Amino acid sequence: MPATSFTRRDLIDKALDNLGVLAAGQTPAADDIAKVDTLIDPMVSMLAADEIAYVDAPGEPVASGGEIDPAQFLALAAVLADEAKCGWGLQADPSFYVLRTQAEERLRRLGRPPRTRRTLRTDPMLRRGAVRCRHGC
Repeated sequence: MPATSFTRRDLIDKALDNLGVLAAGQTPAADDIAKVDTLIDPMVSMLAADEIAYVDAPGEPVASGGEIDPAQFLALAAVLADEAKCGWGLQADPSFYVLRTQAEERLRRLGRPPRTRRTLRTDPMLRRGAVRCRHGC
């Protein structure tokens, strides 16, 4: 089954959920959506400038469109929640910083190229037992 892509609006909803401002089953208010939506483009630019992650298509403002990579989605929502915490009076909560730090590390790992494994080979003449002393050692 192919992975689902997420939209800008999905990212906003998840960030609001991470902030804990929504009750179960509640839909976010338009002003809450707009408040978080204004932070997405600066956040994406900051992550790219800091060489943490590159988000290909975050969508257009006003919570439309975009195809956010499913592998990046949860980490981006955690970073976005940390960016938005001041709007809800949560700036003193250290848990957002911890989640952001973990999310940024995850985004760095996702952006790394696949590891290539090169093994160091030893010349057969230098292998143990291959070199013999000529003087009766």
